[in-house]
Amino acid sequence: MKFSGSSLLTKALLALILIILPILITFVFSYNKNKEHLKKSVLDDLTVIAEAYEGQVYQYLEMSKRRAQDFSTDGHIRAEMKRFASGDKGASRRLGEYMDREKLVLDPSLARIAVVSLDGRIVASTDQNYAGTDVSTEPFFMAGTKGPFITEHDLGDASGIIIIAVPILERDKGGRTIGALVNFVRLSGLTALLKGEFNRDLGGIPGSKGKRETMEVYIVNRDRLMITASAFVKDSILNTKVNTLPVDECLRGAKEVAAFYGNYRGVEVAGASMCLPMLQWALVAEADSAEVLAPIDEMFRDALVGGLISAALIGAFFVFLYRVVIRRLVTIVSATSRIAEGGYGALVPVETRDEIGVLSESFNRMSLEIKTRADLLRESEEKHRTLISNIPDVVWTAAEDGQVVFASANVMGIMGYTPEEIYADPRIWFSSVHPDDIEMVRRAYSDFFSMNKVFDEVYRMRTKDGRWIWVNDRATAAYERDGVKYTDGVFSDITEKKLAEERIERLNRLYAVLSRINEAIVRVRDTEKLCEEACRIAVEEGGFLFAWIGVVDDGTKSVKPVASSGACAEYLSTMDISVSEEPAGRCPAGTAVSEGRPVVCNDIGNDPDMAQWKERALECRFGSLAAIPLWRGGKPMGAMSLYSGVQGSFNEEDVALLEALAADISYAMESIESERKAKTADEARRELKLKYEDLANNLTVGIFRTTWGDDARFIEVNRALAEMFEASSREELQEMTVSSFYCDPAGREEFLKKLDRDGFVRGEEAELKTRKGRRFWASVTAVRKAQDNEVFLDGIVEDITERKNIEDQFRQAQKMEAVGQLAGGIAHDFNNILTALIGYGNLLLMKKGDDDLVRSYSDHILTLSEKAASLTQGLLAFSRKQVLNPQPTDINELVRRVEKIFKRLIGEDIELTASLCAEPLVVKADSTQIEHVLMNLATNARDAMPGGGRIAISTEAAVIGRDFVDAHGYGSPGRHAVIVFSDTGEGMSEEILKKVFEPFFTTKGVGKGTGLGLSMVYGIVKQHNGFIDVASNPGAGTTFRIYLPLAEEALLHAEPEKFLVRGGSETVLLAEDEEDVRNIAKTILQEFGYRVIAAVDGEDAYSKFMEHKDSIDLLILDIVMPRKAGNEVYEMIKSVKPDMKVIFTSGYPSDLVRSKGLAGSRDFISKPVSPSEFLKKVREVIDR
Repeated sequence: MKFSGSSLLTKALLALILIILPILITFVFSYNKNKEHLKKSVLDDLTVIAEAYEGQVYQYLEMSKRRAQDFSTDGHIRAEMKRFASGDKGASRRLGEYMDREKLVLDPSLARIAVVSLDGRIVASTDQNYAGTDVSTEPFFMAGTKGPFITEHDLGDASGIIIIAVPILERDKGGRTIGALVNFVRLSGLTALLKGEFNRDLGGIPGSKGKRETMEVYIVNRDRLMITASAFVKDSILNTKVNTLPVDECLRGAKEVAAFYGNYRGVEVAGASMCLPMLQWALVAEADSAEVLAPIDEMFRDALVGGLISAALIGAFFVFLYRVVIRRLVTIVSATSRIAEGGYGALVPVETRDEIGVLSESFNRMSLEIKTRADLLRESEEKHRTLISNIPDVVWTAAEDGQVVFASANVMGIMGYTPEEIYADPRIWFSSVHPDDIEMVRRAYSDFFSMNKVFDEVYRMRTKDGRWIWVNDRATAAYERDGVKYTDGVFSDITEKKLAEERIERLNRLYAVLSRINEAIVRVRDTEKLCEEACRIAVEEGGFLFAWIGVVDDGTKSVKPVASSGACAEYLSTMDISVSEEPAGRCPAGTAVSEGRPVVCNDIGNDPDMAQWKERALECRFGSLAAIPLWRGGKPMGAMSLYSGVQGSFNEEDVALLEALAADISYAMESIESERKAKTADEARRELKLKYEDLANNLTVGIFRTTWGDDARFIEVNRALAEMFEASSREELQEMTVSSFYCDPAGREEFLKKLDRDGFVRGEEAELKTRKGRRFWASVTAVRKAQDNEVFLDGIVEDITERKNIEDQFRQAQKMEAVGQLAGGIAHDFNNILTALIGYGNLLLMKKGDDDLVRSYSDHILTLSEKAASLTQGLLAFSRKQVLNPQPTDINELVRRVEKIFKRLIGEDIELTASLCAEPLVVKADSTQIEHVLMNLATNARDAMPGGGRIAISTEAAVIGRDFVDAHGYGSPGRHAVIVFSDTGEGMSEEILKKVFEPFFTTKGVGKGTGLGLSMVYGIVKQHNGFIDVASNPGAGTTFRIYLPLAEEALLHAEPEKFLVRGGSETVLLAEDEEDVRNIAKTILQEFGYRVIAAVDGEDAYSKFMEHKDSIDLLILDIVMPRKAGNEVYEMIKSVKPDMKVIFTSGYPSDLVRSKGLAGSRDFISKPVSPSEFLKKVREVIDR
């Protein structure tokens, strides 16, 4: 039964219940609230107690830990530990007795004390039974040697202890750990603590509540066993298991809990826990629920008595209310019901003059007024129905969800539906709206109700017979009835008006297209651009989706698109239109061209002529199209096709306008074609001239025309010439005289003389300069011409600077090669002579070495010979042809050696400083040659500072990257040792710097310099795969930087191979064309026991080999000999005796050796050579 339909009596009873119910609810709520408050208060008190005991436990453990730490610092314990470690076996007993006597008595809770060594064995204990026990695997030992550690331990006899371990630190050696001290504390101490023996103030609930008789505090270990005595269970320590909520939460997640629960005795208790995570203990304070919640029962009795008294008073009031108020109001309600049923004029009796009596009189007056108004309303409704039935628009009423609840009868004339059909289908209105308009209509109708917007929309609706009509639908206000929102509205059929507006709009667009295309015809004079412009205007101004123009290809008879615009441009890629009778020609465009008439397709989806392209056209959302032929010379030559997104877009009126448009385009295309054909020959010549001018401007050589004479100026120049002379423009070049660009005025005069004499000059080389002063070499070709009494020059200029540089480099290379060949020849003769000198000098030492005078002379001969050998090496270094002896060399050590020599060489008026790299700089180098390089640089520096100065030598390591190589044009990437040699001398100009490494170039006076010094330096550095750089300015000194590739540092420490000169008895064939060299070599070999067969040339060597081939063990062949070279002799001998051993010798440089095919031979001796090296190689090859 709904509350609104209940009687007044029912409502009064319900009111009574509603008054009593809150009282009951209040009673229950207050009881529960007080009960919960009491529970919370009890739990808070127990939490405070648990926290207090937790602090006491921590204090107790901290006190026990400090006592252990105090014991560990006892000097006597440390001393006995050291004695035990030193082998004193009695130390264990003494230490145990000491701790038992002096330490154990200090704390009754201590069970025993033990000292553990670092290997995990108990050294001493107050209980000697434990001495020597291995505890190395116990956690308290492993942790206690690192720092204080506390844990609880089960002794296995229903008792337990707390183990406190601390490290024993040695006092005098930085606190080194020498062992651990362990106190074993009885759990009984914790029981005493929790019973309040250490603090009598703990043990009850604080405040005015008094002490609880059932309260107890106990501790549970990680195994859920009670480790303190229970107040209710005997022998509870390590015997009683506790699986209560607080214990579980503490041990599983270190979560502290205060709650009511069943405890280990099975009794409901209030309890609070504190977690001791370090020991994995849970401390619990509990009291029985029955004791702590006793005050609740008293509260329940008091509340119940008060509630019963209140209920009695309320019942008495209800009886009074019924008699005085409810009964009389029921009479008024009954009369109201009669009026509602149509019994207008019903009256009620007036019994009193109180408020209900006044209400009865007012009701009687209202009843009579309702009867009068009801009569007037019936008359008004009749007039309203007559008015609605006679207006042309449809009047409607609809709910917020779109259901029409009223429609005037004339809706049938517009929509074809009767009002009853509309009422029967709630969705009929929205389902009749056009799909393209439905979203707009729904949104507007929704906004009308939700945002109080005016509903006034124009849209399309489908009638009952399937036609689409345009309507104007309006509604202005919404109202609510029975909880549902409604609105009243009117809609009108505006189809004819809408079609007329669309026709006018369409015609206006077509006229605008016609006008804009005619403007383009006047403006654009290119057929293709005109077609593109026409298509663009048709799309942008005419509202068409797509437009294209195609022209017939006379060769293939197909229509080729020349312009298009709009969406879906790729549509044309699917078209293959022909003017033939093939199916491809039957599309609208092909038909329009072949038949010379407009072709319209107002329904692309159903037109058979569009079957081949229908699918693609519908994808592009094309609804209809029109193809209009274009004409040339009275014949169709193409077509313009226009596509609309709506079906039925083209009628006869539209087609007539499009034909006029096509005629204008056709005329314009014919006109443009005529203009194109009418180009004059003069225009063609201008185009040709422009073409040749463009060609001239794009050439890389300069082209010019100048006036004649000494003050000639440029008349015409191309771009390349302006760039060549670094002019900002050709006009700038034309403002200057030609002679101003010549470096040598005499060269200009000679150039003009040749032109005047011969009329032309071909390939004349001249040094010119640019506008910015940069010099360059050019090749000039010019011809002298006369025209209209004026003389001028035409010609070309080519920049040949790079070619000249290459020619200079080639000439320099030829010069170096020639000098190198000369040096090589001189070196060969020197080397042969030196070989004899060195050999005889060594023989003299061997034979007469005991004679001091002979030894002195011999040493001088050998020293001078070595200097002469160094000279020949210098000659070869200059041409980079000497044979190096590269060894691992530390550049720092090499500089230290030559530093001493420099001080004698440069004199006292020149200061010498050396700054060497801290790390070794090891390179593979011939140290003698590098010393020669530095000596040469020092000599040149001394000569550049006649008045004194400073020389600085430094070394460093550098990493050469690809960027450095690209920027400088020399070098190779990698790590290099760098020798920096600087002086404060006179310096050099830029011109001198360019020639400083050229042979025979010197700045010294006659007789003071050969010009070979720096050439040799350059050659030696290059032979070491390095490079040298020089920087200098006049008056600012000179700096040389020598870069040598770094070798592995380990090579520096390689021990030189020791060799003891040994002779032999083998037979050696010696072939040498120089008699002195042959004789000394033969003598040396014979001195050391070898049998020697000497030959004077190649033929002689081969002949003697064939004579003694079975006895010869080794060949020693000079490479260059008359009548047959050494390598040729060896090839002939090898064909006879393939395993014949050979040593080649030569005084020629290495390039000649390479030319003989012996570059990689390890059995090669370069002359001059000492007898010991010579004998070493002979022994080495024979023994191999």
